[in-house]
Amino acid sequence: MRRRKRRLITLFVLIPLFFFLAGTAYFIYTYATIDLTRQLEEPSIILDRNGKQVSRFSSEIRQVVSLEEMSPYLLQAFIAIEDSRFYQHFGLDPRGLARALWHNLRKGKIVEGGSTITQQLAENEYFIGVSGPARSLGKKIEEAIYAIKLERTYTKDEILERYLNRIYFGHGRFGVEAASQYYFGKSAADLSLSEAAMLAGIPNAPAVYSLRDNPDNAHARRNLVLARMEELGYISAAEREEAEAQVLTPAPPQEKTASANHFRQRVEKELRSIFSRLYPAMSDKEITNLIYNQGLTIHTTLSLEAQAAAEKVMTEHGQALRQKNPNIQGVFVALDPATGGIMALVESLELSGTYPRADAKYNLGSSFKGILYATALENGYTPASTLLCTVTAFPNPGGKPNPYVPSDYGDRFHNRMLRIREALAVSCNVAAVRMGVEMGLDKYLDMVARLNPRLKNNPIGNAAHMQLPLGPVCSPLNLTLAYAPFANGGYSVEPYTVTEVRDKDGAILYQAWPKRQPVLDHRLAYIVTDMLKGVPSISQVVYAAGKTGTSDTRNAVFVGFTTDIVATVFFGFDTPAEATFIGSAAAVATPAWRDFAAIYYGESPPADFSRPPGVEDAVICSETGQLATYLCPHTLTEIFMPGTAPREYCPVHAGESIEICTSTGLPANQYCPRSSRVTVEREAWMRNLQCWFHGPPQESEEVPEPEESEEPDAEETD
Repeated sequence: MRRRKRRLITLFVLIPLFFFLAGTAYFIYTYATIDLTRQLEEPSIILDRNGKQVSRFSSEIRQVVSLEEMSPYLLQAFIAIEDSRFYQHFGLDPRGLARALWHNLRKGKIVEGGSTITQQLAENEYFIGVSGPARSLGKKIEEAIYAIKLERTYTKDEILERYLNRIYFGHGRFGVEAASQYYFGKSAADLSLSEAAMLAGIPNAPAVYSLRDNPDNAHARRNLVLARMEELGYISAAEREEAEAQVLTPAPPQEKTASANHFRQRVEKELRSIFSRLYPAMSDKEITNLIYNQGLTIHTTLSLEAQAAAEKVMTEHGQALRQKNPNIQGVFVALDPATGGIMALVESLELSGTYPRADAKYNLGSSFKGILYATALENGYTPASTLLCTVTAFPNPGGKPNPYVPSDYGDRFHNRMLRIREALAVSCNVAAVRMGVEMGLDKYLDMVARLNPRLKNNPIGNAAHMQLPLGPVCSPLNLTLAYAPFANGGYSVEPYTVTEVRDKDGAILYQAWPKRQPVLDHRLAYIVTDMLKGVPSISQVVYAAGKTGTSDTRNAVFVGFTTDIVATVFFGFDTPAEATFIGSAAAVATPAWRDFAAIYYGESPPADFSRPPGVEDAVICSETGQLATYLCPHTLTEIFMPGTAPREYCPVHAGESIEICTSTGLPANQYCPRSSRVTVEREAWMRNLQCWFHGPPQESEEVPEPEESEEPDAEETD
């Protein structure tokens, strides 16, 4: 019997002693291994091409402030409602724990934590997982140990400051400063008593007590906080009643659009694609955590200078256009033609939103005519080749209408032959359709797909449709890519935003390699560029070239390029039913592009395009495109691919008789006096020769200038 009693006594002593020793060991081990400097979240930084910070990826919107930068009412309100004995306890509050234990025992589960502010800080900084804090007994014990070490490491004010900068207020806002700005549009230092009490009531259940979503609940909770503040002596009854009488309303949303918002969205999409290839075992949630919380340094292709210029011109020009139609939208996309890296991106006039308009398809009018004529130059035509612009009924079997009768802007016609350079400059629709008929639109589509491989399986239209040169359907980004080979000497490129990713320790996780393919003879690229420099709306920008496009769906676009940037400005409508005429592309889109170039380049314009070896030139008649004779009234020097310059002389300005200057015996020039001229029969040796003796008059002499032929105004066409 005595042995049994001894054994029982031994068990009653040893078992508690075992648990005590095990608990002590657990406490000591846990306490010793706690690293209070560890942070769960570290934002990832986005840098532009020059290493300047653009933005960041972070799962939290927060602005850290000191206690001195918070309203005294705010500190009192939080202590009153969350932990009235904060300055008396050692991190744990036995009274609060006893109360929570009683409630939990009554419910049969953990429903109340009884946590002090110190414990809440420990929970928020070290125990919040993806799905929220776990309310388990083991977690609460470990949280208590953390709280004790926090109290032994930091002062009470330091703990309170960290807590107030850490807690969640809903709507993605963390910390009192971000919450104060979001709910009341003011700093936490400027909060009134009523506002401070309202804010202090939210963290208990942000979804329930949000002033924006549930104002009645929020006011009831505020009144509870005010009553507790009065009970503790922080405020008087009169102050409580005055604060309770105030009906608070949230400040109007003043979301400050982050610089390069649309570019940032595209970077995130590209990062997700990169990491899914690098780490195929990672879940989407893990990739999100890697991007937002692991302190990556993300180098990108963005130019902050180009982005700022783009945002400025799109905002200013967009505001003016919305006076005509409030539904107008816009896109600006700029690329580095050498690599395809996106240098600037705007996909709405508000500079916000998630709709990827740069990738959306629109009717882009005449904007692809530069590529149409590049195709022609590759198939036996030259800039001097001529096309007739007059009323023409093109047979259009199987199409609508049949026959098809295109016209130029304003239903006009030039009623004469146009050289290809002219036809491109004045954007002649009749000449473009005739070119497509003569050459074949299948060749045109093949060229488009070569210049921008993304359009191979996503064509801009159907070769069977005669109207294709006047109404290609394409995205602004793909249009920009299609013109990049003209700027870079004949290479197709693919768009990208991320150049390099490093982890928080500086190790390289990813490096991009631009994708370039030779697709066009560099001499032909130069010739087309030279023709595009003559487009009237951009010709005054001596270092740039480009093409306009105005569609019958009321869209206006201009794609332009220099030696170091290719960019597209687009103004149009997401829904055709909303569309109204806002002006031609020459009057709407090109001015925005010119303003962008002026801001971006400032006083340092880029180098002009270099003429490559092998490009030939010849003096031609501006009317016929053939080699000029001395009788041609208007001549010009045209450039050609090797061996393609015309070999025949102008047949129009070469009659059977010719005037000879008696002073030299050579064909007379425009300055030879009539008294010295005689008419003789033309002979072969006289071809392309002129009198050298008589030249321009001196300043004192008055000689009427030769008359110039009049050309139709160069206006944008459909």
